[in-house]
Amino acid sequence: LDVLVSNAGIMPVGPFLEESDTTTRRIVDVNVHGVLNGMKIVLPRFRARGHGHLINVASMAAKVPAPGGVTYTGTKHFVLGASDAVRQELRGTGVEVTCLMPGPVLTEMMAGLKPARGVRQVTVEEVAAATVAVLERPCFEVHVPATAGHMHALSHLLPRRVREGLMRALRTDRVLTEIDHDTRRAYEARVR
Repeated sequence: LDVLVSNAGIMPVGPFLEESDTTTRRIVDVNVHGVLNGMKIVLPRFRARGHGHLINVASMAAKVPAPGGVTYTGTKHFVLGASDAVRQELRGTGVEVTCLMPGPVLTEMMAGLKPARGVRQVTVEEVAAATVAVLERPCFEVHVPATAGHMHALSHLLPRRVREGLMRALRTDRVLTEIDHDTRRAYEARVR
């Protein structure tokens, strides 16, 4: 085994205070424990051989708060933080760690959700190409599309109130709250 791409993630959406404990546990089990279990299985093998590449797929939600997806957002923050911490633990061992942060990917996970203004939905093929590229030229943090990483870096230079005002103007605060429930119903039922 040379590479693990850990793409654990489900995204039931809705107001946090209406989220059932069962749903919360399911999101954490898949999005957090799925990633941790994968790391615990492959990293000892990678370290023993002195090479290997772990790619944990998080989301732009790791850096951009998403009302309507509180637990999902928290789990993706976790994936970014855990990936960075384990990367530092493994420094000098020959093991590469990457955290891939795609924007909204055109999959069933986005069913019934309207994208924010100015935020381009990406294809599965774009995420796959970014994965191959980081295997060829390793780095820790990879945004898909790459321009999103630059936008995040620039936005964090702004005061929080200005940044949040910009998010409201782009409607990023509504992506997970203004939902077409009929279109999303099948996905929500499957992940719960």
